[in-house]
Amino acid sequence: MLRQAVGLGSFVVFAGAGAASPVARDPPRIVPWHEIGNIGFGMTHARVEAAYGAPINGNPPHDTIVWAYRGRGVIRVIYGETGYVEEVSTKSSGYATRSGIKVGMRIPRRSKRWHGFIRHGGEWDRTATYGRGPVRAYVQLTLGPSGAVEEISLGRYLHCPWGDAAVATCKLPPPPPEPPPPAGTRYCTHPGGPGNFLAASPDVPCATARRVEAKVFSSACGNDNRCDSRGFTCLAYWDGRYDRPFSYTHHAICRNGAQRIEIDEG
Repeated sequence: MLRQAVGLGSFVVFAGAGAASPVARDPPRIVPWHEIGNIGFGMTHARVEAAYGAPINGNPPHDTIVWAYRGRGVIRVIYGETGYVEEVSTKSSGYATRSGIKVGMRIPRRSKRWHGFIRHGGEWDRTATYGRGPVRAYVQLTLGPSGAVEEISLGRYLHCPWGDAAVATCKLPPPPPEPPPPAGTRYCTHPGGPGNFLAASPDVPCATARRVEAKVFSSACGNDNRCDSRGFTCLAYWDGRYDRPFSYTHHAICRNGAQRIEIDEG
């Protein structure tokens, strides 16, 4: 029995020594500026959890988009819509850059710029390139009440020709299909972002429709619910009612016999 017990004990010790613990797979590093420990931008759930196991705040987490993993400290992760790591942060002093940036350090109070960071109130911020193409990283060092760094956060975004955004690609989605104009009309001004448009009967010149629009929504008619212009009688209309002024409805229906102009200012 003793021999069997010793053999079993030896097996347990050997298995324990060979198994990789979360800390063993969790180096004490912050790689500027895309990785904390062994979690970095672009990694999948499977890769992260192969190193750290299941998240400690539920799988999936409850009532939050943040996944928390425990290594030598807690690393918080936000995955993007495509399932890859987009943001990573920590409040643990167990991770540091080679230059010594870590939670718990103090930055000279009188400084406004420091190691590429700019101070904004209770935080230090900077951006950095990452990899190739339009990928950029933003870095935030949040200060605690004592003035020491309380949290380090890294986030990924794209520097696109049309602006900076936390998106998967710089390719813009196709615009939604344009709604048809009111029956019996064609557009003189196509619908814009707020839904504004100008439409008129095919035999009404768009130049005439624009002059009517200008009169209806000018100081001459803006506070009325009826306005005459270029032979058209225009009524302020919204939600089935005609008794409110153009300045309220932002919408007018104009008629001149069979001819029609419809205006929506958005």
